Amino acid sequence: MVRWTTGRMMRWIAGLAVGLAGLIWLDESLSKFAHPHHRYLDCASNERNIALSILGYVNSRGSFPRGTYPNPALAPEFRVSWYYHIANYLDYQGLSQEIDPTGPWSSPANDKVATMRIFVTCPDAPQRVAGGYVPTSYIGMAGLGVDAPILPVSSPRAGIFGYDRQTTPADVRDGMAFTMMLAESGRARDSWLAGGPATVRGLDTTDMPYIGSGRQFGGMHRVHGARGAYVAFADGSIRFIPDTIHPRIFEAFSTIAGGETIPRPPW
Repeated sequence: MVRWTTGRMMRWIAGLAVGLAGLIWLDESLSKFAHPHHRYLDCASNERNIALSILGYVNSRGSFPRGTYPNPALAPEFRVSWYYHIANYLDYQGLSQEIDPTGPWSSPANDKVATMRIFVTCPDAPQRVAGGYVPTSYIGMAGLGVDAPILPVSSPRAGIFGYDRQTTPADVRDGMAFTMMLAESGRARDSWLAGGPATVRGLDTTDMPYIGSGRQFGGMHRVHGARGAYVAFADGSIRFIPDTIHPRIFEAFSTIAGGETIPRPPW
């Protein structure tokens, strides 16, 4: 069980403050469209909660979580994912104590958690995959290229998440408000507890457009009459990115220090 000491509570409150400005954008932009049957609101809300949990971790540790729990004996796709690192910041007390981070995510010791339904899935996305595992709809963005998860933080193609990369806010030289941290994807695989492509992905430049039905990201629902994807940026803001966005702009959002010039919205 998580002990909410005064220090932990202060760090959590500070983490909330970091993302507050961006989250107000989400609340204001969606409030006039609110309706009990608009499930895309639940998708955005789930992503917001995960983004807040990541910011809580950043405020406490000084860096974004690694994409996988470090284990040189296991390939990234067999390791436990970055969701383990933020487990104590999610609304599930004691969740991290139920996970064995040192072994494979699919080990008998982790099977109960890997099949546990927590709010890491958009209601419009697959809720279960083969093996009864619960996937996540919110993918940690690794940067530009399928090899982005293994790039060093100094690479101009690197993003927030890497399998072994530990990115700090100072590394995000393109600006926290212009760097993607999470993006919705309907391409579900394995469990939210699984490392590798199940939870961390770079943009596959051979598979465009990036956003749309059946594409790498988004395509699960229509918002304000448009299709696209909810994206969490490193400042904590949640924005709807339409599938009409130019691929080069989406690529620029994926990197932490690419040095690109990004035009003002709408994209």
